[in-house]
Amino acid sequence: MGLIINNEWCDIPKRVKNEVFCFFRDRFKEDRTDIPNLVCHKIKKLTEVDSLLLIAEFSKEEVKEAVFDCNGDRAPGPDGFNLRFFQRFWGLFEADFMEIMVNFHHGGKINKGCNASFIALIPKIGFTDRWCKWIFGIISSARSSVLVNGSPTFEFQCYKGLRQGDPISPFLFIIVMEAFSCMLRRANEVGVFNGIKTLRNEPTLSHLFYADDAMIMGEWSPGYVKNVARLLRDGGNRSDSGGASGGG
Repeated sequence: MGLIINNEWCDIPKRVKNEVFCFFRDRFKEDRTDIPNLVCHKIKKLTEVDSLLLIAEFSKEEVKEAVFDCNGDRAPGPDGFNLRFFQRFWGLFEADFMEIMVNFHHGGKINKGCNASFIALIPKIGFTDRWCKWIFGIISSARSSVLVNGSPTFEFQCYKGLRQGDPISPFLFIIVMEAFSCMLRRANEVGVFNGIKTLRNEPTLSHLFYADDAMIMGEWSPGYVKNVARLLRDGGNRSDSGGASGGG
């Protein structure tokens, strides 16, 4: 494998690996440091009981269930082991897993290398500070490397983006889309974007969300299109590295 570097073809392995490393490291950097919180008006919130259930002590049963619910035959990690190995020899690793989870429960941090993606949108939709700290601890540990001709580059920190296949991805996606839904509803309320009115005294239809897609509907005009584009841009900026909080 070779690359065109500085307008010249290069197939020197060390230089090619370094170029690939620099490219992906820079793609996952986050230059923005001061991003305002997103205040979500009338956002749905968890009850206090549900919030406390999320931060209850981890039991051996639920830790084992989480491990065994994962596909054990997926590609192994950098250590060469896939989950099938740990499932097969669970009796040898159970105590180590529980120690990791107990330390995580109290400190909110996880060892580097145990995750591979980063996103810092943590909307406080009734979530406790401890739960938010847990999520931040998981996703901020994300590090990646790139295989070049079968040889991995140095690891680099991922400051944005969320890996496909990560078990936590669908849940964080739902949280992000809930915040975006609030943005669209608020925009419709204040008149910067008008949805479709169906019947008299019936709710205005402005958007539909699907598993991995979204449909925005309304009275289209140049001004409305620009406002929707701003909402998409602002929502994307905050979902990469911002925060959101529930509003009244």
